[in-house]
Amino acid sequence: MIESKYSKYFLTEPELINQPRIPMPCPSAYVDSARHFGTQTNFSMAWRYIKGPMLFDRIPHSHPFDEFLCFLGGNLENIFDFDATIELSMGEEEELCLIEQATIVYIPAGLVHTPLTFKRVSKPVLFHPIALAPDYYSEFGKNVKFFK
Repeated sequence: MIESKYSKYFLTEPELINQPRIPMPCPSAYVDSARHFGTQTNFSMAWRYIKGPMLFDRIPHSHPFDEFLCFLGGNLENIFDFDATIELSMGEEEELCLIEQATIVYIPAGLVHTPLTFKRVSKPVLFHPIALAPDYYSEFGKNVKFFK
């Protein structure tokens, strides 16, 4: 990109590449408003391409910010072409919820959630966790409450 007075508003590949705490089979991207844009806007998002079964997050937890978990089909010509079974536990009682079609899950601040398991993945899944926090990793490390 050509440098301009608006260049600070564009985040490109080198800064987007993310080495998540959970090993991913494909490169992942991550952006947060605090680290990448120097603002305290409540927005952090990751892009994960899931090609096969895996345990994504095992310990039930909550945090003091809202979060959205987006599960879409990996076929970019039709993101609703979804063929997977994902298990997500919700609440302190760990009610098991099955995701078997393109879905967005709203996690209100304080709601206990996970484990998150990609049980069956016949077609790749695009998984986008969106946290309404300026820096998910810093906020998660400071404010998360673990259960069990």
